[in-house]
Amino acid sequence: MKKLILAGTALIVFLFSSALVRADVHTSTSCGQGAVQAAINAASDGDTVLIPAGVSTWTTLGQYLPSVFINQKSITLQGAGIDYTVIIDSANYGFKEDPLHITGIEGKTFRVTGITFKGPGKPGSPVAIDGTSKSWRIDHCKFYNLSGGISTRDYTYGLIDHCTFYTDVYPNQGHAIVGVYALNDTYTAFTRPLALGTSLAIYVEDCYFNSYHTGNMVNLHTIGGTRAVLRYNDCGNTTFEVWPSNSYYMGTVSFEAYNNSFGTIPNGSAWPVAIKGGTGVIFNNIDYHGSYGNDYFYLGDYRTQAASIVNTVNGNINQRCDGSSSLDGNLPAGASASGLHTGGNNQPVLTCALKNWTTNQWVSSYIYNITGGSRGKITANSYNTVTVTLAGSTTFWNAGDAFKITNGWPCLSQIGRGPGVVLIDGTTVQPSEPVYEWNNYYNDNSDIDFILMTGVNDSSDFPYLADHF
Repeated sequence: MKKLILAGTALIVFLFSSALVRADVHTSTSCGQGAVQAAINAASDGDTVLIPAGVSTWTTLGQYLPSVFINQKSITLQGAGIDYTVIIDSANYGFKEDPLHITGIEGKTFRVTGITFKGPGKPGSPVAIDGTSKSWRIDHCKFYNLSGGISTRDYTYGLIDHCTFYTDVYPNQGHAIVGVYALNDTYTAFTRPLALGTSLAIYVEDCYFNSYHTGNMVNLHTIGGTRAVLRYNDCGNTTFEVWPSNSYYMGTVSFEAYNNSFGTIPNGSAWPVAIKGGTGVIFNNIDYHGSYGNDYFYLGDYRTQAASIVNTVNGNINQRCDGSSSLDGNLPAGASASGLHTGGNNQPVLTCALKNWTTNQWVSSYIYNITGGSRGKITANSYNTVTVTLAGSTTFWNAGDAFKITNGWPCLSQIGRGPGVVLIDGTTVQPSEPVYEWNNYYNDNSDIDFILMTGVNDSSDFPYLADHF
């Protein structure tokens, strides 16, 4: 565990050492967005841009244009301090239409510090980071009455520390309040090896999260190939939420959550922690009884459980993990769930003379005609036959056709699956990377409960989670 503790520290040291390469200071004439942008334009790598005390409203300049833009510069943007330099967020939040948008580049660091960003709480985040920098820092900032605080995307890593995310007026936008929304480079992120305990992650540490309203309030939301660390935070009444694949993105690669306090104020979200995908470690956390709607850590797979995810949306990632999506592992659902068709040619019903199945045990599972390149949802089975309407290259069975029956397992980027691929019985799947937890307690020193959520629409539990936690 020593590597876990030191990784963020090494990142901070690198940030400060990089910032000392040059020391030119450019002071903005005001905290208005035009004056700040002019100072940024005049700055070179290693310089500091100072924003004086004051209050200014930043608005969208036009389509795809942020209010203030730092483009591939290694600079520090420094306000006069929390609640001294106050930026009121009035941006439109179209693509890149953020109050402060930073595009980093590999080998260059940047820092934002000493600024308060204040609502009216429109959808989106006032600070948006993209690009390929691996060594940025957002620190000692305040995000007040906003639907979001900081968002990241692309192949980028950095540190968010000593920030306050505070809401006492619910934005009422019909979505979650999210402190940090972390999205990485989605599919490509799953080709890189697992790197727990290193600086190759987005770190959120020594921050304070607080919302005086019940609802979906999230301190850190991860998806799209993110590797994230949540540590040493007072999470107030908010949720740490790790997402699997959905209709737009791949799921989370990895997470680390340790030495955090949950439930330190009342009127919490549904859960302190909601793990829905990826792999990682959870340890040394404390949860104060009574704040959350459900006083336990949630484990689940969204594409297995959510009642709203039934049909294809924007492609087939959002299909249920039940054997219907080719993106899932779709391994045979047991030793008897594969074999050969022993009946004749052009048959509408599969026959496998060597089986001794229970009647209708496979109903709602999917069967694949591997030889014929088709699949379908099983409507009935006897002790050695399966009734199904196949879709694909062939809609019938020929003698000797190979088949498999599957419930989808392992699901794409589900809990306990890591980056890369392995070959199992001729099928390429994500490798098993279990999630580990230890030393997590309630404030009365009893062990925190980790609850395995069962399916909403399914008649049986799947082995997605229990074997991998």
